[in-house]
Amino acid sequence: ETESDGAAFDSGETSNGYCYAYTPVLPETDADGNSIQLADGVELPMIYVLIGKQQLMVTSNSISYLTCNENGRNWKTATCESAIEVTSADTEWGTSDTESWYVARGTITISGRVTVKGTVHLILEDSCNLTVDGGIDVSDGTGEITIYAQSEGSKVGCLTAKATADSYAGIGSGLDMENSGKIIINGGYIISSTTTERSVAAAIGGREIYCGDVVINGGMVKATSGGGGAGIGNGFESMPTSEMVVIIN
Repeated sequence: ETESDGAAFDSGETSNGYCYAYTPVLPETDADGNSIQLADGVELPMIYVLIGKQQLMVTSNSISYLTCNENGRNWKTATCESAIEVTSADTEWGTSDTESWYVARGTITISGRVTVKGTVHLILEDSCNLTVDGGIDVSDGTGEITIYAQSEGSKVGCLTAKATADSYAGIGSGLDMENSGKIIINGGYIISSTTTERSVAAAIGGREIYCGDVVINGGMVKATSGGGGAGIGNGFESMPTSEMVVIIN
């Protein structure tokens, strides 16, 4: 059984970009004629499939994460009903002018830069280890990201973002010298760096021009610039302005 926000799936362009929800239905018997029954209290999860960009929705009814208010207070555990699972083939997270949820599970290494589009929420599951060799592009006007963890203990998920080109921030501005978009860290062990001595960008924030808002509400953050940029803030020879906001709650 399926339900969707788009037309009936036909494997063509008309289905691209839509999310299809499938309700699993078990047959009454297996191939040998044996009866198939679910145990008491067991429910089959909804299966969500996002058509396009080779991404699958997580087959889970709830994914927990820690969140807080805008002042970094009133922490609570919230749940996300479905999210796109991060894979090693990712080059983009999100869609322009759209809110998207992602979850990182296990050990994932992405060999390249990931571009954030729209409003992206990234949940680091406990014990996950996500490495982005190339860094994460968050540009003002086109993308913003909020990073969450599931716990604060020894199993907290880890994100390592390494900018390997001179002009890129670890998390933030890219090659086109745009301002960085809003970056919120609510949890996780976040390691962000620029890895070249000639780097002109911050580890988290802007390049040679201005840094967008950076808000750190929780988690552990290690930000290291290999060149002339700040750990968190602006890049090389940029000037701070009243519009630049870096908040550590």
